[in-house]
Amino acid sequence: MSPETFDRALSATARIACCVSLFSVACGPVKKESETSSNSDTNPASEPTEPSDTTEPSDTTEPDSVMTLEECEAEVETVFSQTMPEPTDVTAECCQMIAEHLDDQTDTAGNWNGNASMTWPYREVCCELLEWQGSMTCTPWGPPMPPEMPSEHLAALA
Repeated sequence: MSPETFDRALSATARIACCVSLFSVACGPVKKESETSSNSDTNPASEPTEPSDTTEPSDTTEPDSVMTLEECEAEVETVFSQTMPEPTDVTAECCQMIAEHLDDQTDTAGNWNGNASMTWPYREVCCELLEWQGSMTCTPWGPPMPPEMPSEHLAALA
């Protein structure tokens, strides 16, 4: 591949990655209404803010999840350290939670710090479970390289 072709391919890949990352940020999952708000509509005597006064949301859990980040890390390690791992829906939710947590890691200038994501020991298996979607951590960073062209065809192009 000529340097000019390589530069064009790299530039196109960077533009696509940028567009995909902007699209994935803008199109996050839709959050479901909690059951407490639907219950407050049927009972006019109760206040809608009553359940949130007694429990504070945790920074380490998702809205529908009951596991903390530490519990999810233990779940992922337990499942994927086995010889024949059998991930469940809980494992997938934990992989997503950890990937989103790694997405939130920033450097001192506020830029995304991908070092933690790239050195995450279960990145490959978790992102494969998530079909390489849903977070910056699970972005495959470019298309695979095509096979090298045979040398007899290169002479015809020159």
